[in-house]
Amino acid sequence: MFHWYRELSKRERNTFWGCFAGWAVDAMDAQLFSFVLPVLITAWGLTTAQAGYLATATLLSAAIGGWACGFLADRWGRARVMQFTIL
Repeated sequence: MFHWYRELSKRERNTFWGCFAGWAVDAMDAQLFSFVLPVLITAWGLTTAQAGYLATATLLSAAIGGWACGFLADRWGRARVMQFTIL
């Protein structure tokens, strides 16, 4: 099943694990939000409707940010946009 992995060079393996780590960290924020939301409801005294608005705003912001950064990456390059977002 993982025969393809054995054929990779050391550089290709490092690239694979770097991409995997980036994907995992990117997905981590969505997973953590599902655990944090009930705590926010209790701590801030939110109603379920307010919690829904907060979740919707979070997802919409992520979508808009992804679209905007994709547009900027097409204009100025992925590396520069990534450096700016990390900064």
